[in-house]
Order: sequence, then structure tokens, then C-alpha cells
Amino acid sequence: MGHSKKAILLVLSLIVLALATFFIWRAIDSNQTVTLRTVETSFKLTVAGTLAEQEKGLGQRSSLPANQGMLFSFSSSESRCFWMKGMLFPLDIIWLSPNKQVVYIQPDAKPSSYPRAFCPAQPAKYVIELNSGQAMSNQIKIGQTLEF
Repeated sequence: MGHSKKAILLVLSLIVLALATFFIWRAIDSNQTVTLRTVETSFKLTVAGTLAEQEKGLGQRSSLPANQGMLFSFSSSESRCFWMKGMLFPLDIIWLSPNKQVVYIQPDAKPSSYPRAFCPAQPAKYVIELNSGQAMSNQIKIGQTLEF
């Protein structure tokens, strides 16, 4: 086999290896959880890291266990609209800036609000969904910086 064919095979092998590593990393990343700490308690947040996970969100789940939620992490800060399509229980939706400062809270977003979209005026890089009432009971307020 000539040097050029060996080089092509080597390059193709490296591309396949890189793609396999990327997809394995994304699968691991998509199951990632982080801990949100508030004054009152801690929440285990499942990270919606892929577009498919972000589109589905908590939709079609019958409930959310206590002290759990979902974190939507985006690559940039921009206007982020959320709706309650496919939701079976109400949520508190919390938008955060790139430095994790709360810029808007939509308390008690009900499934019956669909197709209304909740669109705060401020751009956000992160969005957190918690069971309805958790933002208030855990003293989460606009302007507060959250840790996760």
C-alpha cells in the first residue's frame, strides 16, 4: 500500500475515533446533574444539554420529585421563551444571566397556559425549572446570584 493510501486511512481512522469520542461524551454530558444551593435547601438539577433534551424538557413526566429540577444551559445569552407544551404539572421557571444572576421568575406556570410562551425581556444563558412554589419557598429572587 502506498504512503498516500496509508495517510488517508490514518486520517479517516482519526476522524471516526474523534466522532465516536464526541458522541460518547455527549451521551455522558446529557445525563449530567448539578446541585443548585439555595438559602433553604439544595436541588438536584438534570442538565438539558442537547437540543432534543431542551425541546422535551420536563414534558410528559407525571411529576417531579421534591428537590429536583432541570437546568437548561445554552451556549450564549439571548432571549429565551419557554412554554408548557406537554407539561402535566405546574412549574416555576427561573431565567439567569451568564453570571448566574436571576433576571426573571415565572412562578406557577400551569400546563393550561399552553400555547402561551413566557418570554422575559432580559437575555438569559441558563433557565431552571422547579416544582411550582419552590422559587418563593426557597427565597429565590430577581437579582440574586445562584450557585450550581
